[in-house]
Parts: sequence; C-alpha cells; structure tokens
Amino acid sequence: MNQTNRTKLPEYCVWLGMKKRCNPHYNRERYALRGITICSEWVNNFDQFYQDMGKRPTANHQLDRINNDGNYEPSNCRWVTRSFNQQHTHRSKLVTINGEEKSIRQLSEQYGISYSTLRERYNRGIRGEEILKRQRNTHTNH
Repeated sequence: MNQTNRTKLPEYCVWLGMKKRCNPHYNRERYALRGITICSEWVNNFDQFYQDMGKRPTANHQLDRINNDGNYEPSNCRWVTRSFNQQHTHRSKLVTINGEEKSIRQLSEQYGISYSTLRERYNRGIRGEEILKRQRNTHTNH
C-alpha cells in the first residue's frame, strides 16, 4: 500500500491516535505513567497494525484494549462500538455478577436500579450480587 492511499484510511487515523495517546508529552497520566506502550511491531509500522487489526467494521467502531492496563498489541486490541468503549474505560466501576463483568451503568439499565444508588453502594464497598439487593438502613435513631 502506498503512502498516499494509507493516509486516507480511517484505520490510519486510529493508528495515529493510538500513537498520540502513548506519547508521554501528550497524555502522561493516563498512559505513560501507567506504563502503557505500543508493541514494537506497530509503533512505526501502520501496515503491520492494519494487517493485525483488519478493517474497522463500521465508522462507529473504535480501537479498544481488552485489558485496560495492558499495552497496544494484537492480543490485547479489538474493534468495539463507541458505546461499548465508553462503558469500559479505566474510570468505569465494574462488578462481577454470575461470572460476568458489567459496569454500574449496565447494571442500572438491566435491573432498573438508579445509577446513583448503585454507585453509592459500590463506593461503600458492596460488590457482587449484594450490590443489587435493597439495603436496610443501618442507622438507628435513639
């Protein structure tokens, strides 16, 4: 693939964005200080990135790291929808229920419990299926 054609691909813009995110001068706290890097095969080789990742399924898909603390590399990257990606950021509070990891936002939508209620329970250290249960008031008035 020649240089001119490659720069017009949406995947090329994704690749450049990945490189920018890992630049320590650009996003130091979220990437460099966490030790997140780009594998040697991709860092200066868009063609290898494209070969490994393939064409982006739709314009609504973004590059995602499966393990949010892992590096950009073939075994840790995939294409996901924008809405999926927004629910699985490093800021997401995740809870495992029935062996499945879900964000508080997903649990709120699935079980009809307000997001703020679930977030408060999470912040109090309540995890697993307990987060879905109505909590008794533990304060007593004497």
